[in-house]
Formats: sequence, C-alpha cells, structure tokens
Amino acid sequence: MTHGQNHLLLTMPSQISPLIIAAELTTVSDWIPTQATDSQALTIKVNQKAKEITAGYEVDDQTMQIAIKLPLSYPLHQATVEGINRVGVDEKRWRSWLINTQGVITFSVSAVPFSSPSSSSSLCLPDGCDL
Repeated sequence: MTHGQNHLLLTMPSQISPLIIAAELTTVSDWIPTQATDSQALTIKVNQKAKEITAGYEVDDQTMQIAIKLPLSYPLHQATVEGINRVGVDEKRWRSWLINTQGVITFSVSAVPFSSPSSSSSLCLPDGCDL
C-alpha cells in the first residue's frame, strides 16, 4: 500500500465519511415525508447521532423493527441491518427478511469509486477497499 492510499484510509473515517453519512441520512429524512401511505402502521426514523435508520411496522399494538446502521468508515465498509424487535413472524422468516434487506443494501451500493493522490482511480467495494 502506498503512502497516499494509507493516508486516504486513515483520513476517510474522520474527515470524509462524516460528510457522506450526513448527506445520506439527510436524503432519507427528506424522502420520508414524500411517501404516501394508506396506513400509519409503517414508521421510518433517522437518527443522525447514532448514524442509523430505523423502520418499524405495527402489528397488534406491538412494533416490529429493524435498524440500518452506517459504520464510521462508510462507504469504505457497508451498512449493516439488525433486527430490533420481531413480532408476529417466526425466527426463520425474520432472519430471511434481514438477510434479504442486507443483500439489497449491499448490492444497491455495490461500489464507490474515488481518486487517491497516488492513482488515477481506485475502487472501494462494500466489504472494504481494494486499493
């Protein structure tokens, strides 16, 4: 790894990632009110401080909920999906939903190109950088 690539990996989480994370979360926050729903059962919330998006669906006065968390080094490392509260669905189906949601996120953000000082172009994949 060259000095320029090493410098980028060290500065990305502290200087660049916070800007990208804030922009992504703001995009989701701005998108939420544009979604018309016939039911108030679905809720989506953005927590800028925790760097996460939660989605909940009300089932029989309880809320089924998942969280999408952005790591401090996003987009060098992928977002993760976690199940917070499972309601009205068996464990196997719940795990399947979480895995499918993770897959959609992973392949929707399949690669983030960027330039480093030492090369004309490099590529970062969801599971890390190939510099």
